Amino acid sequence: MAYANTVTLKSTTADGVRTWEVSESEIGTSDEWEIGGLPKEVTISLFTSHLTVAGSASTIQPALGFLSGWTIGANGSVTQAAAADADHTIVTKVRAYLPSGVLYGKSTPDTGTGATGRIVTRVSIEPGHAD
Repeated sequence: MAYANTVTLKSTTADGVRTWEVSESEIGTSDEWEIGGLPKEVTISLFTSHLTVAGSASTIQPALGFLSGWTIGANGSVTQAAAADADHTIVTKVRAYLPSGVLYGKSTPDTGTGATGRIVTRVSIEPGHAD
């Protein structure tokens, strides 16, 4: 079944750190979202993801990459959850190089969520390679 994945991005900035909230609904197992307009060198200071309304899914295994359509755990990966769960706080202070200034994300639910499924992901990014 095809899902009509809907993604909404909101961002805030505090102390030089910009945080994006990615809200998804009707998520398929391979759907991808993106945050563009970033510097090439960034530090991801926080990456959280929560299956807020499960729909048909019971777990997610979120990941970030620097190439569109990348394979999780292969070339193009930045970081990912080690195991599937409904709630994740995945990483603090990961340095990444984004050749096109775009960060891609996948929530990777265990099955498509259906019309009622909702996932909220937050990504905080600092420009440059912070300590």
